[in-house]
Amino acid sequence: QHEGEVRGVDGDIDLNRYPPPDLIIEVAVAHDPKKALAICQGLGVPEVWVSWPKKGTLEFLGLDAQRGYVPLEASLAFPFLKPADVLPWLTSAGNEPDTRWRQRLREWVRVELAPRHEQRD
Repeated sequence: QHEGEVRGVDGDIDLNRYPPPDLIIEVAVAHDPKKALAICQGLGVPEVWVSWPKKGTLEFLGLDAQRGYVPLEASLAFPFLKPADVLPWLTSAGNEPDTRWRQRLREWVRVELAPRHEQRD
């Protein structure tokens, strides 16, 4: 939503001058994401995706009116996208070459996601 406001900014982004990111992705491997979520909350990040690779789960969380994170059925930044849509891509790479995985991902975006996005417009 605010990409245009920070495009071209080099180095650290001064959050007193620029808005926080619209979306942050936190990967919880060796720690609980509570500390990261508290930081995101303090910055006012409206949406956080939390990936739990060991559990094989993905949560979309949104900042509510009380400034706490609550589970979302669909992304705020990408309303046509649900956690169940993204999770297979996080767990499917395995031994597949990166180039093949990226090719499959691009095809999925073109065939599956682009039509969903266009239906919303």
